[in-house]
Amino acid sequence: MFKGEQKVVALRKVLNSSFAGSWGENPSAGNSGNALVLRAVNLAGDGRICYKNAAPRTIPQAEVDRKRLKHFDLILEASGGGPGVPVGRVALYEDGDSERPYICSNFFRVLRPNQKSVYPPFLAKKLEFLYQSPDVWKYQQQTTGIVNLKLSDYLDQHLRLPSVSEQRRISSVLDAVTALEQKIEREMKKQIAVRKGLVEELIFSARCEEVVTLGDVAKISGGLTLGRELARRGSVDLPYLRVANVQDGYIDCSDVKKISIPAAEVERFKVQEGDLLLTEGGDIDKLGRGAVWDGSIDPCLHQNHIFRVRCSGLINPYYLEFYVSSSAGRSYFLSVAKQTTNLASINSRQLSSMPIPVPALSEQERVVRIIRRQNGQISRLRQEISKVRKMKQGLAKDLISDEAIKGATG
Repeated sequence: MFKGEQKVVALRKVLNSSFAGSWGENPSAGNSGNALVLRAVNLAGDGRICYKNAAPRTIPQAEVDRKRLKHFDLILEASGGGPGVPVGRVALYEDGDSERPYICSNFFRVLRPNQKSVYPPFLAKKLEFLYQSPDVWKYQQQTTGIVNLKLSDYLDQHLRLPSVSEQRRISSVLDAVTALEQKIEREMKKQIAVRKGLVEELIFSARCEEVVTLGDVAKISGGLTLGRELARRGSVDLPYLRVANVQDGYIDCSDVKKISIPAAEVERFKVQEGDLLLTEGGDIDKLGRGAVWDGSIDPCLHQNHIFRVRCSGLINPYYLEFYVSSSAGRSYFLSVAKQTTNLASINSRQLSSMPIPVPALSEQERVVRIIRRQNGQISRLRQEISKVRKMKQGLAKDLISDEAIKGATG
């Protein structure tokens, strides 16, 4: 599979330099700053950088000149993380689309590869592969409220590398799979936009017979609170849905956790097919986000940050889901939510008071049929993306891991 030589070398030995980023200061009024700073939010999670929300900052020009990113630099997350989430994400910088220089924040390190020793896109993929493996945990150092990378140990790690020409070949194979993934993602975004347009058109053109509050047509319940003592005699281990599982228009069951709970409390927190699950908030995009549960896991519980909305026979739960996701639903949530900087939340009383225009059931069902047909297309694309990502992970293991390189060339 691999051609040519291989070598085992410490990461720091294939770098020309490694240095910390900078944060600088907020630009003064009327000033757009002299640099754009990349932060954790700019990492797309798969080795890519999203340049869209880079922060404009004012940084001493000498520091900008010294630390500005160059094509094929790697940016390494050195601080951040959280409970169960390690630091160490890596992304490849390719010349951005701005006249202002890009710099990474002080929570990152810039790794500048020696391109005679290593092909930067390959190195980025190899380090991202490390981040996805259990080995990343040995480079974590917990301090109060933040996780730091053991940078010296990280840079001392030994990597098995094929020849630079072979690195280029491997990168091109993986890049082709990434290109396919991105193509499907773009198509899915288009279909999601079509769905959003359908929701707005059909919800607001439906002939309304009456306006009720949500509490009039559904029973709203909170979920189980994590952190309290739940495991005791007579307990059972059951899957439960978290905020991360409840997405906009679908429930993501790719990573469902379990919890030990007294058997007597199961019915209280159990979700059933047809329940609408809505998140209470957090980031603005999580406010009232939700979808109807399909009963694919039974029994299954829900966390306290998720409202369970169980509809009466007067309203179709899917119709309610679509109304809640419409501009009218979003406007209501934003008007009543408790808000702080970038955070917002609603309580069960506010949710219960939400006004809901209710058409005849036959009209609700017509709307639901049309939008669910569109949802089917989106779901198929989501499944395609999942398959491509699994294929990419398998290829990365076969082409990038030290074991694969050693086995194929040794």
